Amino acid sequence: MRKKMWLGGMLVMLSLVLGGAAAAVAATSESAANAGVGTLTVKIGRVEIQRSGQAVYAPAEKGGLIYEGDKIKTGELARAAILLDDGSLIRLNANSELLVKDKKPGKQKSRLQLMLGQLWAKVTKQENSLEIETPSAVAAIKGTQLELIFTPDGKTVLIVWDGLVNLSNALGRLLVHAGEQGTAGKNGAPVVIPVDLKSLDQWFETVVEVPATQTLKTTVKDKNGKEQTLDLKYNKK
Repeated sequence: MRKKMWLGGMLVMLSLVLGGAAAAVAATSESAANAGVGTLTVKIGRVEIQRSGQAVYAPAEKGGLIYEGDKIKTGELARAAILLDDGSLIRLNANSELLVKDKKPGKQKSRLQLMLGQLWAKVTKQENSLEIETPSAVAAIKGTQLELIFTPDGKTVLIVWDGLVNLSNALGRLLVHAGEQGTAGKNGAPVVIPVDLKSLDQWFETVVEVPATQTLKTTVKDKNGKEQTLDLKYNKK
């Protein structure tokens, strides 16, 4: 009788332990899913987001979380920046559309798709890898800075500002170094040419957070004619 009671107690304890473990795993999975894979850190102008499984775009909010399967779109004169959870930074130019194709919370490998427009990306950690697809090519990135453009006529243009990028499509692949431009279309293998980085429009430098409070320094003279420097603080609208 005692043996049966002991076995019954052990089964109850085992059931509680397994149930608790399953609940912990479920809670961890739910927490990871709710954490998102990135944050919209900069929003300039009209920036919209289409959540995974949704049919329409809605206005994006600065500081809002980005999830796998989301699409981010910028309008005319608009720009945006996304900080991924692995530290990679993505900046979108105007009239661009980006899909977060394959990105799991906490994972070091990310896969994005530039569906239209222009982006700049910075991957600082060598152990992190980022692939950015377009309909005509794939750019594989590790620890580098690049600019990627997908034009309405189906051409992919890659400009490497720092590091090394593997550019490929169904017809070939090549390595693009800093100071080079790779181009790929649907009907030809990628080609590379040197480019003068200093002559290019560095639009991505303007996609930064603007402090809410600005400080203006001005010089005035007191009643004795002595100059004094004043710091005037004001809110930037």
